[in-house]
Amino acid sequence: MGKGVIVGANSQVLGGFTVGDGARVGSNAVVLKAVPPGATAVGNPARVLVKGQDTLREETAARMGFSAYGVTQNDDPLAQR
Repeated sequence: MGKGVIVGANSQVLGGFTVGDGARVGSNAVVLKAVPPGATAVGNPARVLVKGQDTLREETAARMGFSAYGVTQNDDPLAQR
């Protein structure tokens, strides 16, 4: 475990690997691989979220016209009133 790591309640870090400085592990996460410094690990098994990666994913989805909620511009007849 690096310096300043925050580990949430009931989480488990299993294995001989490094959790980098300033990383965060979410509650109930099961970490099975290294977590880079400053990253966040969430879920079971934990997936590593790196700052800025979500922004790139959202920009790519917007270019493709993808909406995570299945609603795009002018699709909702109630919102058009």
